[in-house]
Amino acid sequence: MIAHAAPAADVHVMISAGFYGAYSELGPAFERASGHRLVTTRGPSMGDSPEAIPARLARGEMADVVILDGGAADELGKRGVVRPESKVELARSQIGMVVRAGAAKPDIGSVEAFKSTLLAAKSIAYSDSGSGTYLSSTLFAKLGIADQMAGKSRKVRGPPSGEPVAAVVARGEAELGFQQIPELIRAPGVTFVGAIPAELQPGFSFTGAVTTTSRQPEAAGALIRFLASAGAAPTIAKAGLTPPPKPLVVTGSSTIYPLMSDIARRFERLNPGTRIDVRSGGSAKGIADLRGALSDIAMVSRQLAGNERDLFAFSLCRDGAAIVVHRSNPLKELSSRQLSELLTGKTSDWKQLGARPGAIKLAWRTEGQAIPELLLQHLKLKPGQIRSHSTIFENADAIRFVAGDRNAITVAALGVAERSAKSGAAIKLLAYQGVPASTAAVRDHTYSLSRPLILVTRGIPAGLQKQLIDYAVSEAVTDLHEKHGFVPYQEALR
Repeated sequence: MIAHAAPAADVHVMISAGFYGAYSELGPAFERASGHRLVTTRGPSMGDSPEAIPARLARGEMADVVILDGGAADELGKRGVVRPESKVELARSQIGMVVRAGAAKPDIGSVEAFKSTLLAAKSIAYSDSGSGTYLSSTLFAKLGIADQMAGKSRKVRGPPSGEPVAAVVARGEAELGFQQIPELIRAPGVTFVGAIPAELQPGFSFTGAVTTTSRQPEAAGALIRFLASAGAAPTIAKAGLTPPPKPLVVTGSSTIYPLMSDIARRFERLNPGTRIDVRSGGSAKGIADLRGALSDIAMVSRQLAGNERDLFAFSLCRDGAAIVVHRSNPLKELSSRQLSELLTGKTSDWKQLGARPGAIKLAWRTEGQAIPELLLQHLKLKPGQIRSHSTIFENADAIRFVAGDRNAITVAALGVAERSAKSGAAIKLLAYQGVPASTAAVRDHTYSLSRPLILVTRGIPAGLQKQLIDYAVSEAVTDLHEKHGFVPYQEALR
């Protein structure tokens, strides 16, 4: 049941074909339970079709929720199109194969048998979305038959303006057809042969996410929770999908979130069948979720406080807090006194610091987040002493604020700010107390505004929880730490 906590709303949904069968049954149930109305647009998860969901969103078409391939959802999250913390895995899927009704069912029970079937076929068809992209760009090359398949392969544009792969096979225009199993198992005019060998499956999943431009984020989130609920699992299974396993939930610091998401995805690939659900929200929320048994691991970008000593902390890496200004600002560094006077409003114009005249515009983080706590503790200030400011939450928001205003200043995660500056954002990092703000300075312990990034549990880790933490702090993911501009824990000890 869904409580009617908000007025009925129109929720605009963009959805790919693989989950549509389950959604077509679950959507009306959600409407009846919530009072909301679903306005649905179909399109492939990826590909060059103008109907593909990423293309629709790029053109500015309206969507509150997207339901599509998990990898495509991750890409939309990186591009700022969907809210990363809203992503929820709804189901897992496999690629299957069909032949025309009445035709003999070829052997695809092993990798070698499957390869032989492909080579013997006169023609094949695959979709223009995720499964077809995988076959044409990865699988055929992996089997060493890319050249042989090129001349007899056909890419089929899917709904809404196109058709399913099965329709092409049913008309006899292709001998073999490949698509995700939910789109094949009940298709007319074809015989479902089975899933391709497990060793060759790419591990597709379907993910629901709220867009950053959603006009109805609460209703959109309610829909995703409904589709991910235990009550939806039988319908999802009936549609030929596998309900995802119960995830290990990791919540907290928005600074750690991108790194931990990458670690989790790699861990899942190494451990098939596992599911790690990583969500941001801030260090304080991570601790609150952990204490409320809403998560298994908290991401925290500070040391544990005195009233948190009953929890168990595990050092992940180190980062710093960077003082960030617009790239055109001639200022090069600040001392602790100058920073304190700027934050408290004693310094209100850039000319007081020897820069060009202009009223200082501060973007400050919400209370309870790790970065303001680090600054307040370092400068011995209280929250009420901070001057009037624009309130922001995420590092990305802080950097956008400064990049768009030559008189702005903020404090952001050093690794994130350093990467943004190198990527061309109109910002620069000020030296502090004579030391440049850089990952190198954090590594050699000369930069004083540095902090630990830690993983926290309620008790001694065990099982999957322990496996993930051990992996996250191991040398196996050093490249991911460096990618995100952090100093791995083992290096920080040197």
